[in-house]
Amino acid sequence: MESETARDTPAKTIRALLSITRMLSESGKIQRTVTRDDIQGAAFKGTTFTEEEKEAAAKIVNFLRPFVRQRGEDNQLPTPHILTVAPVAALANAIATITGFPSLTRKLSPTSSQGFRALPLTAAGVYDVFHKQWDIPMDSENWITNSVQAGRDKQATFGAFFNTNKLESFMSSYGLQFAWRMSFVNRWTVRLLGKPKPGKAFFKSNYEARKKNKLNVTKSAPIMEMPILDHSKMEAMAEIHASEVKGLTNTLRSLRKELSQLELNRMDVGWKVRRSQWDPGSNDYRELKEIRREITVKRLEAIKLEKALAKAKSSLYSINKTLRMKVSSSITTTTPTPTTTPTPTTTPTPTTTPTPTTTPTPTTTPTTSTPRTFKEDNIEFMNLLPTVMSGRQVVFAGTDPGMVVTSTMIPRTLEEIFSDINRFQAISTEDDSVMETMPYLFDVEQLPKANKITASLINNVTFLKKHQRKHQQRQKNNVDRDTQQKKLAKESQQREIRTKRAYGKLAAQERSRIRAAAPAPEVIHCIGHWQGVNSTIKGHSRRGMKKIREQHRDYGHIGITNEYNTSKTCPYCFSRVVLHRARRIIGGKKLVVRLNGAIECVHPRCPARRLKYTTRGRDANAAANIALSGASIVLSSDRQPLPPFRRNANHTRYNLANELSSRDTRMVPRDFIQDE
Repeated sequence: MESETARDTPAKTIRALLSITRMLSESGKIQRTVTRDDIQGAAFKGTTFTEEEKEAAAKIVNFLRPFVRQRGEDNQLPTPHILTVAPVAALANAIATITGFPSLTRKLSPTSSQGFRALPLTAAGVYDVFHKQWDIPMDSENWITNSVQAGRDKQATFGAFFNTNKLESFMSSYGLQFAWRMSFVNRWTVRLLGKPKPGKAFFKSNYEARKKNKLNVTKSAPIMEMPILDHSKMEAMAEIHASEVKGLTNTLRSLRKELSQLELNRMDVGWKVRRSQWDPGSNDYRELKEIRREITVKRLEAIKLEKALAKAKSSLYSINKTLRMKVSSSITTTTPTPTTTPTPTTTPTPTTTPTPTTTPTPTTTPTTSTPRTFKEDNIEFMNLLPTVMSGRQVVFAGTDPGMVVTSTMIPRTLEEIFSDINRFQAISTEDDSVMETMPYLFDVEQLPKANKITASLINNVTFLKKHQRKHQQRQKNNVDRDTQQKKLAKESQQREIRTKRAYGKLAAQERSRIRAAAPAPEVIHCIGHWQGVNSTIKGHSRRGMKKIREQHRDYGHIGITNEYNTSKTCPYCFSRVVLHRARRIIGGKKLVVRLNGAIECVHPRCPARRLKYTTRGRDANAAANIALSGASIVLSSDRQPLPPFRRNANHTRYNLANELSSRDTRMVPRDFIQDE
């Protein structure tokens, strides 16, 4: 009987309930749950409903209100917009799917036929995707009926699906103007294309363009000038240098063995002294001092021999190279001649053969003598000297790229750079015949604390590992493929957003460390040229430097610097460093091992000995030297770094730029800086 009563509800009552349901669903004044009393109160006087009818109508109203457009204070519905009816369309799709009519569902978002690849959309493309499911209005009376019309009226086409005011405001915050184009990646990612507004500047990387062979600029190295000698004399000189190299190598080999044994004895005796009660008059301490004194003398002798060996090797290489060039030129010119030999006047002139005297000079190629101004480039191609001469505080931030540690940055002020250059000039011009064992009397300080960015830090803040665990758990639980693809797309978008924010915040924190060195400085980032392509360490993830450089490029200059010898040179005495030694118990045996992450300056006269700072981190040492190498290129007249960071050992003089030589300022002490 109850079911018959429900079926016998008159059509007049149903129409009344339908009107009341629509009115209450569209009402913007109701901010609470609709009850049965609201249904009865909205009816005309004299109209009555049963309790079941009022309860059913109230439930329908409460269910539909989140999906229906709400009327404003003027009791008018908002402007017709496809997005305002999209919730109702989604509900209709769900009902059609549940009831078994999937063909009646409407497409709510475009899908690319190429899976997760981006789908580029113009106004005509938006029309082609949606015109079968939606009527796209041009205005209150006309409709867009073809793709040509959609392309002409782009604003109306995009305005039917997107809030154009928000789009323009969003693009304006980046200094762009919406170009009425977008790329649809997935349900969570839509990329907008914009044009720069007047006055908007984009800092492009000339370094990246050169890597892609868009700019073919060759760097020229200094050519060692050899005197023009007879072939036999040059061969005799080569034999002399070869015998000299052989003799020095044998002498150094035996001397290094003695030093190695003395170092082991020093470690053993030092361990005894530290473990026993302190007594400066004990036999062990006297033995330790004697071993240290002997090590100092032999170390100075080894350093002198190493310099002589490097010079002899360089001279031998230059002579052998010249001899090879002469041999190759003679082979190309001495060919068998027939009876009709051309006269000497018709023979090729020497200018056509690559002889040493006709070697192309650096002026024939685009050299660093005419640097160009870019925000990012190889530092030898950048004209940053006007920035240094502007009078502002200048800080050179040296960055050593790595694998486990993505970047290690140390800031060096201009005053510290000039102090290092002066110290190098004083040490390099010292008389080697004086066997002084006391450390140099230079006023030096410890390197500032390095700022490090690691790959694991970026992975944690971007939820990379978290999403990996979730994906593995879904595969373990046999989640269907479509659901996994949707989850992966959503997580990928989340990681992309968080990655961009993470790099922005990490770069900002790094710049704040640079500002601590000087108030509001002009920052020149000297970043090492090393790239970890196909370089992996098992168990460690790796991140590149490109995104970090993109962040710093908007606030300073990026100079890609050659890292030659930067991790092998002491920034205080400019001598070669070694890996730090330490004792380890391996397999029950006490062994002496080398630590790859720490370096030690063993020069007896290093100024760092006065600070007890001869052992340092390898990355921090390299970052400080990268800053010094890049700064010395900027401040030089020939665009060459300090001699310790050059590949040619014969060039031992550093030439300061003429602008700095002719101007005596507080920042440029002129005591030891000399020009050739």
